[in-house]
Amino acid sequence: MELEEKLMARLRDISDQRQIAAFAQKCGVSQANLSRALGVKAQQLGLDKVSKILSAMGALVIFPDEERYPVMRRMACHSPTENVTGDNLHEIPVFEEAGAGLPAEFFSTAPENMIPVLPQYNLPDVRAVKVTGDSMEPTILKGAYVGVIPLDDELEDGGIYLVQRPPFGLVVKRVMQDEDGNIILHSDNPRWKPQKVSNEGYDNIIIGKVVWTWQLV
Repeated sequence: MELEEKLMARLRDISDQRQIAAFAQKCGVSQANLSRALGVKAQQLGLDKVSKILSAMGALVIFPDEERYPVMRRMACHSPTENVTGDNLHEIPVFEEAGAGLPAEFFSTAPENMIPVLPQYNLPDVRAVKVTGDSMEPTILKGAYVGVIPLDDELEDGGIYLVQRPPFGLVVKRVMQDEDGNIILHSDNPRWKPQKVSNEGYDNIIIGKVVWTWQLV
């Protein structure tokens, strides 16, 4: 399938899900232009608008001479890095970007786009989030995707979680507990200072556990 056909198919999916108005706001292209493109061809949009649409969809445009490919690894220590290749890849929904979004809607809203993953990473109820900052580097690179599963009853001290931090929205942080029982949000990037939050009602701010990363190398 050519790039134009793929783009139009994704736009039709968004339109069928009645998400076209929200998508128009996200990508900065008017709903009228998107609707007009659905009636004709993507060539009517212009390169600037196509670029905005692809970016909003989370599309990965990789040129042959860039030699970049996706790899995945689990968050456990000494987990191997695995290339995302093969004929039996599964698609995982991408719901939000870290830095935006409402936590109550994270596991229930329509996905923004999909990414391919190896079958063993397609865990029950897993959702993907794109990381837009560098606070977790070098563990999680800016632009990477993380797999998130719903929070269970217990927190793993030192585990990495998706956290709701108003007014910043969704952030990915390492969660620890100090001797007074307070929850400390740590960044792996030393330029970012730890943040203290109360352990009361932590399940209202900790959305889910990060179980894997997906990033281009």
